[in-house]
Amino acid sequence: MSSLQVAKKEYYATYAAKLHRLATEEGPPLSTITAENCAAFQLFGAMNCFYSFSPARLDHDSDGTGESLPSKQFTVLHKLRAVMYAALGILYTSVVAPFIHHGDKRHIMLIAAVDARTQCKAFDGLWWMISEDEKDPAKLRAYSDTISIFQATWVVVNNSLPGELESADLLLGLYNVPVEYIALLKENDHAALVIFAYAGVALKALECYWWLQGRSVHLVSEIWKLLDEKHRAWMEWPLQVTGWTPPADSSTAISTAVFTTCSKGTSSTSVDIVPYPDILEY
Repeated sequence: MSSLQVAKKEYYATYAAKLHRLATEEGPPLSTITAENCAAFQLFGAMNCFYSFSPARLDHDSDGTGESLPSKQFTVLHKLRAVMYAALGILYTSVVAPFIHHGDKRHIMLIAAVDARTQCKAFDGLWWMISEDEKDPAKLRAYSDTISIFQATWVVVNNSLPGELESADLLLGLYNVPVEYIALLKENDHAALVIFAYAGVALKALECYWWLQGRSVHLVSEIWKLLDEKHRAWMEWPLQVTGWTPPADSSTAISTAVFTTCSKGTSSTSVDIVPYPDILEY
């Protein structure tokens, strides 16, 4: 409604935030997932996930937890994944089965994009900057795996014809990031935040959906606030694609190591994607 009636945007956004808060905070807790409630659980989780990326939340992100916006979004996504993981067999025979099967088809496309080792100079440039700066093998593995997944997500989205874009493509990519990366993101690790900003490029391509309009700029601008000057210099591609301009008082020199051309080739990173990896507990 807020996207159709701009004059009442704030009213509808505030009302949506109120309804979401009532649904998530005042509803009775469910201690177990059963055949009777798992489909409803999954649908509510999906709606909660969509809300976490929606324009209605643009000016209503504060929930008192002190958690950054990127970390909050991963928290929501992986809680949804936890429900799906716990009741997958039941969901395949429930009323949401068509959605699950469709997601499987898109997941196969994501795996194919990773296996194809499609090269994108923007992601290769990001990996080069990170590998030059960070020497911790564990962190480098988490960064490398996540970059490969986000690069594959971008390839799937970028190669989709008009009318074939699926918001699920971005969510599937986010589902598959390693738990080690999520832990770094929750700590506001600067390299991890920059990597997530690169996922915002795929989000920009999906803004043909009204409920995602404006989210890429919001995500990139929120990440920018959390970065130091060195890591802000790694943000050229997300800034260029989303069209967001940093505040005038920023004197950051943007790195020239990042390019926007994507082509077939051998990727500098690789990762094994599995449908439902281990769940990170929150």
